[in-house]
Amino acid sequence: MSDPRPEPSNSLALLIGASRYQDERIPPVPAALNSLNGIEAMLIDPRLGGWPRDRVIKIADPENPGELLKRMHRLTDALDGVLLLYYAGHGFITSKGELALGVGAVDFDYPGATGVEYPKVRDVLIECGARVKIVILDCCYSGRATHALTADVVSGTETQGVYTLAAADGPARVADLPRQVHTTTAFTGELLSLISEGLPDGEPWLTPEALFGPLKSRLRQKGLPGPRQIARDTAGHFGLARNVAYRPRPQAPTAEPDPPSPTVDNTPPTPGSPEAWTTNGTDKWTVPPAPQEGFGPAPPTSPAPSTYDYQRTGEPLWVGEPPHDWRAATPPGKRSADLVTGIFIVMVFFAILAAFTGCANWLNRA
Repeated sequence: MSDPRPEPSNSLALLIGASRYQDERIPPVPAALNSLNGIEAMLIDPRLGGWPRDRVIKIADPENPGELLKRMHRLTDALDGVLLLYYAGHGFITSKGELALGVGAVDFDYPGATGVEYPKVRDVLIECGARVKIVILDCCYSGRATHALTADVVSGTETQGVYTLAAADGPARVADLPRQVHTTTAFTGELLSLISEGLPDGEPWLTPEALFGPLKSRLRQKGLPGPRQIARDTAGHFGLARNVAYRPRPQAPTAEPDPPSPTVDNTPPTPGSPEAWTTNGTDKWTVPPAPQEGFGPAPPTSPAPSTYDYQRTGEPLWVGEPPHDWRAATPPGKRSADLVTGIFIVMVFFAILAAFTGCANWLNRA
């Protein structure tokens, strides 16, 4: 399966996971690091994401929000292919009602000042020259990022589009702390399971938009918050991973061309010829009117019908009325000649008879 995506040397997957926080009021999230590692493994797997290892940058437990933003700008400024941005950790709501991503130094009371405000992340997206920008946020209140994403993200650069997938509008659910050590977050876990299984009825590549419906259904079935998505332009059609369950659809058989129609000769047949014989709507060949001149073959020794199954016997047809009258086959001129000849013979007979009788009488007198 060929890779239709842009050249990977001009693309970057930037993965960020925050599991530890200095503020004791903020609980750790070990599942965030497990999710971070799971996304990385999926992307570099040649059967799935197929990204080169050097084009996948993983940042685990960043501390300072300013340093993180500066690094994000430096890594993405020169891109012109694809930018895939993933974040897993705590999400907060600022005093302005906007999303802030948690880092190690975030303060529970002042997340806007000590965390990474999402409008600043949007600035990174605007200034990045990548044609395709995919953002996946696995944190509480991440649905607010879909409200903040406006057309400015697209119109500010020459891009093919931006797609954002958010885990939840409100608080996200996580497992108990002891269980988190060996598992991913619920959202990322279902996303990775879906990608590893594939979509049997899907296309060769799994796109974010194709994954969204099944992902939302799985999360809802488990009583978890439903994800949100927003797309600008065609970024939602980006091939996130190969579809391992894809099977080419059987092609419909090609219809064979119809046989050519027989050529019909509309030339009138010669009267009396075999071509002039017709069926008259039956399976018997009937005899057309006899020609005005000429004679057919001699009458057979047995009567011949006026209709004949020529196709089955191959025998000739004779002109005449069935089955005893052959006069129809004798021309009128020949019948008159025969009559004159007969009369002449009778007259000769009587003349001879008369002469014989006269000689006998003469002999008797003598």
